[in-house]
Amino acid sequence: MAKLRLILPEVDAVAATVGGLVDKPAICEPSRFTVKRNDPLFVATYIDDNDILRYIGLFDINVAAYSACGLMLMPKGKADEAIKAGQLDEVLHEAFHEIANVCAALFNLPRAPHVRLHKVYSRPPKIPGKVLVKVRDARARRQCGINIEGYGKGKIAWLVV
Repeated sequence: MAKLRLILPEVDAVAATVGGLVDKPAICEPSRFTVKRNDPLFVATYIDDNDILRYIGLFDINVAAYSACGLMLMPKGKADEAIKAGQLDEVLHEAFHEIANVCAALFNLPRAPHVRLHKVYSRPPKIPGKVLVKVRDARARRQCGINIEGYGKGKIAWLVV
């Protein structure tokens, strides 16, 4: 049996996936993603078929709001309001959950374990400490900035845990 590999998605695949979901061109490039203690943050956890946590996705408020509005065909102004408020309303949170869910496909490559979205956490209110420890102790990470045409720029980080 071939050994399973945990592989981080290439930035072009991230751009194609997010851009495809919102039906807008997206450009993704390597970029540092730093988060301050109280910054709004969205954390998606991805587990394998044995319910083992394999990957984490970190999304800033910009990416969450712009991609959710794009998916829902809502105007940029709605995303800008969410960014200013520092949180997504229920409709946008649900739409972003779908974005994070489809992003699981970025990890499902040959010889990699099949994964699925487990949960999306957001701050506010709070991300569990055990998840934050996994973020801190990640074995590998790929950080990128993404620009969704007609919406704006944000940051994403993918982590192998």
